[in-house]
Amino acid sequence: MVNSNLAEDIAAENERSLSTLVRTIARFQGTFSLTIVRCNYASLRSEMLQKLRERSSVEYQELALEPASKSLYQTILNAVREQPPKALIVVGIESVVAIDDLLAGANRARDQFKQDLAFPLILWVTDAVLDKFSRSANDLKSWAPPPLQFTMPPDDLMNLLWQKAEQAFANVENFKLDDCKIESLRNDLSSLGETLNPELQASWLFIGGLVAFHKSQIDLALEHYQQSLAFSQQNQQWERQGIVCQKIAQAYNRKAELHRAGKHCYGIRGQYSKVVAN
Repeated sequence: MVNSNLAEDIAAENERSLSTLVRTIARFQGTFSLTIVRCNYASLRSEMLQKLRERSSVEYQELALEPASKSLYQTILNAVREQPPKALIVVGIESVVAIDDLLAGANRARDQFKQDLAFPLILWVTDAVLDKFSRSANDLKSWAPPPLQFTMPPDDLMNLLWQKAEQAFANVENFKLDDCKIESLRNDLSSLGETLNPELQASWLFIGGLVAFHKSQIDLALEHYQQSLAFSQQNQQWERQGIVCQKIAQAYNRKAELHRAGKHCYGIRGQYSKVVAN
């Protein structure tokens, strides 16, 4: 169990951020303002947005971006053209495939935001998106005050890790967790002074292996799998050991496929060079 004072501090910070959002929505009616909210977890975001709905005296609109979204400005404009809201909260930026292009385009269109959107605009972002914002849309970001923070208490973070670990082993073929979420969980736990016990560390390494394999980083996947396997063997977790061994075999098969494909492409290039030379 973590220090109760730390959990209370986090709850108090979340409460302050929530109160600031309520005031921002009420204060900037009829004029453009930009607020950036940092929140790494969908479950926490849902919880905070539900509380915001209950507390805000101003009815606002929510907009979830699709992965194929190309333009933040145009997507917002299309959503509010017929009925401008009193405030707009945008979520799902982290799901956009071409996120760097979307943010760069938003930066170029920043004057249009202020010109055409006469209401508070609130963008919910993860740490990864916030970093990209600073690189690709810093001019637009400069219009916002320092980001508001919503943080998950350590006990909840640990529970989330255990949940994801169980899901990974129970439904390994369909399990999905991107590396940004892995990094966010690790960073948040580290910043709170929390360390993983050996079993959870082994499960987390296995998840890292799944993510690396999905990105065709086969050597990294094998490294994670082997470390996870060592714990399963030492602690006689036979079922998990079998699952990890299957993933190791799959990784070696994939490595062999990539090696054969590389040799094939090299052979074609060599033949092409001979033809050109002749």
